[in-house]
Amino acid sequence: MIATRLLGFGALLLLGLLVFSFFQLYERVEETIDIGYSEEARRNPYLAAKQYLEKLGREAESSIEITVTEHLHPSQTLFIANASVIKSQERVRDLLIWVEAGGHLILAASEDDVESSRGLFSTLGINVSHIPAAYPRFRSCKDLGSSKDRQKHEGESGNGESVSEVLEQLNREAKQVANNQGGAEPKGKSDRCLDKKYQTRLEFSDTDSPFYVHFPGRLGFEWEESNNARPFYYAEDNAGIRFAQVEIGDGLVSLLSSPVIWRSSHIALFDNAYLVWALSESGEQFTILYGSSMPSLVSQIWERGYEFVLVGLLMIVLWIWHVAKRVVPFRDPNVMHRRSVLEHLQARGDFLWKHAEYNAIVLPLKQDILQKCRMRIPTFYLASTEQQIHLIATTCKLDIGKVQLLFSDTGCETAQQCQQQIEIAQRIRNRI
Repeated sequence: MIATRLLGFGALLLLGLLVFSFFQLYERVEETIDIGYSEEARRNPYLAAKQYLEKLGREAESSIEITVTEHLHPSQTLFIANASVIKSQERVRDLLIWVEAGGHLILAASEDDVESSRGLFSTLGINVSHIPAAYPRFRSCKDLGSSKDRQKHEGESGNGESVSEVLEQLNREAKQVANNQGGAEPKGKSDRCLDKKYQTRLEFSDTDSPFYVHFPGRLGFEWEESNNARPFYYAEDNAGIRFAQVEIGDGLVSLLSSPVIWRSSHIALFDNAYLVWALSESGEQFTILYGSSMPSLVSQIWERGYEFVLVGLLMIVLWIWHVAKRVVPFRDPNVMHRRSVLEHLQARGDFLWKHAEYNAIVLPLKQDILQKCRMRIPTFYLASTEQQIHLIATTCKLDIGKVQLLFSDTGCETAQQCQQQIEIAQRIRNRI
């Protein structure tokens, strides 16, 4: 017994030592697994830009509904990721009126705008064209060597510091917002640099130093010098003009040669995040339109003419009430008038005759004759059926065959037989 207890105690002690050793010696390792974009990020390619502006205190929204252009305030900034979706001349005119009142419109060009005679770019007198540009090659920043060589490719600020160092915090926040949506930054590009000739140098009056943005694609801008709305500021790379700004009234139109720079996959690259921050400073709200979805026809009809819809529904209800079937016409009931008993009997007889119920007509006559014979012919009720027929024939002075026809078991099968039996029954009733 003691040996068993000692053995159990030793096993328990050994188990405790093993558990203690495990927690003392094990090493915790965390592994981050890229699961791709979230559902919301897949639907909205500009979700990182929206959340980035919200993180900086801006009021931002994104939508695919083209109707966001209908209710704009002069203090707003509207970014249209594909300017070709604005095809209606009426909508183009409304947008330009809004810009003249003080709005800030940001347009991104697409292939549909190349040599197009309609749309916002043609109305502004800006030509979107293909520019001869070779596709750039990314190089690793680690291979650039000295800091001077790196500054040559990244650019310098006014105080000797590289722009990437000045804006490092902003880009880090943009990357963090993008990565929260499932790894929005493309793999293999975060540690790469691009030759300076492929980058567009931008500098605004309210920025401390120039910054650099790479506009991918082969689209650029051109305009005639005689154009009244020609840009007052533009920026270019080695291939052509990639960015321009036009003043219209009290407002501003900014032109981008590519909408890709602000997508979740590219906003963390170069100084793209700083550009959207700089352009959003002039407005109280930043709106991103990245689609051309229109509301349903039913919702548009209800919004623009719900009075006609209500009148139409009322007319349909009245028409249904008018053509609806009724069992009888509406009449006031005449409670004072009642049919006589003879009319009821006549109606019942007509009904039975119409439906060939002859026995039902003759049977009450037979019963009435038998009842009268019991009252007026002595010993009638003591006689048999044959004797009763003989007594009726003798009393009424009728042929016994006719009386037998009336009281036969076969009854009436045709209208003629029914008529004969009724005539015989009437004669008997009149002669008793």
